[in-house]
Amino acid sequence: MECRVLYLTGLFEKLDDQLFQRVSDFVQQQGYVIHGMELYPGTSFGNRKFTTEVARVQQEINKYDPCLIIAHSLGAYTCIQTTVKCPLVLLEPSFKIADIILPSLKRNGESYLYSDGTHHLSISQNFIQSVKNAPSIEKSAQNIRSNRVHIFGAGKAGYKIAEQYHAYLQNSDYSLIPNADHDFSAEEDLQKIFMTIKNSPALCRAVEDMFAQSSSDRKSS
Repeated sequence: MECRVLYLTGLFEKLDDQLFQRVSDFVQQQGYVIHGMELYPGTSFGNRKFTTEVARVQQEINKYDPCLIIAHSLGAYTCIQTTVKCPLVLLEPSFKIADIILPSLKRNGESYLYSDGTHHLSISQNFIQSVKNAPSIEKSAQNIRSNRVHIFGAGKAGYKIAEQYHAYLQNSDYSLIPNADHDFSAEEDLQKIFMTIKNSPALCRAVEDMFAQSSSDRKSS
């Protein structure tokens, strides 16, 4: 069977952005097939409830399981709302969604506007309520049953949040990339991530065992 990777973007991140393209190149060089998924594609942000988006991510994980999951920013937070058993690589995981969205809301008559300086979007009450109800990182981490998680924090961004993920997620390792920004824009920072993934015995063993078990199950069925 093919060895698959599922990549989950951050909020407003696109699959044609540099980060996914560079991760995709690395993954394919290792002989894996990669599939990318954008959070809140098109005009769905602000209208689709967060719980609905989590269900969409869960459906995608189920579709590609077994796979290695690589998730960036809000993609990482969304991922830990699901029941994941696959090995995980979390790139600069985000605050919980309420801490991202609520500070950028502005009243607009009877409705609300999300404005972060770059994006200006109308927001539904249902979306706001679902964001407010989203659980903490600590509580969300209890969903994860993965036997290996590797977390990368960006030194010039909110790496303290990445450290929280490391504290709450069982079977996790943590690497700080000191000079990296949130999107790991510098090539040398991405190379540090790629080399760490390649040289992590625990992560590599977890991935190999997962695909070997899946192949064995297929042969015996």
